[in-house]
Amino acid sequence: MSLFQKAKGAFKSAKCKVGMHGGNYSKMEGKPQCYLSKTCPDCDEVVVKNKHKYGNDFYVREMNCLKRSTCVHCDHAVEKIIHHYTFDRVDAGCNVFERCARCDLVKKTNSKKHTWGDWSVTAPGRSSRACVFCGEQDHKQIN
Repeated sequence: MSLFQKAKGAFKSAKCKVGMHGGNYSKMEGKPQCYLSKTCPDCDEVVVKNKHKYGNDFYVREMNCLKRSTCVHCDHAVEKIIHHYTFDRVDAGCNVFERCARCDLVKKTNSKKHTWGDWSVTAPGRSSRACVFCGEQDHKQIN
C-alpha cells in the first residue's frame, strides 16, 4: 500500500469519526417522502435524516399567537410564537409601547416619541429645544 493510499484511508476514517459521511441520501423505503437515508461507502454506517416540507402555518387558537406548520408528507409539526404589534401608547418618559393585536401583550420598544417645544438660541451658533413631557434636550448648530 502506497503512502498516498494510507493517507487517503486515514482521512476517510477521520472524516467518518466526526460525522462527515460520504454517499447520497435517498428516500427510505416504506416511509414518507421526508425520511432520507444513506449508507456511507467508507464505513458502511447508515445515516438517517428528515427533510420536512412545511405547508402554510396557521394560528392554533383565536386570540393566541402560537402558530403551527405541519409537514405535507408526514404531519410533523413545528410551532412558533408570532406577535402582531401595533402602536399602543407613549408614557410620561416618552417611551413607545406596542400591543399585540392577537393576544394583548404589551411591550416597550427601544424608541422614543417626543413632543418638542420651540427652538431657542442658547449660545452663539447653537439652538436647543426640550421635550414638553420628559425634558430631554435636542441641540443643533445654526449659521
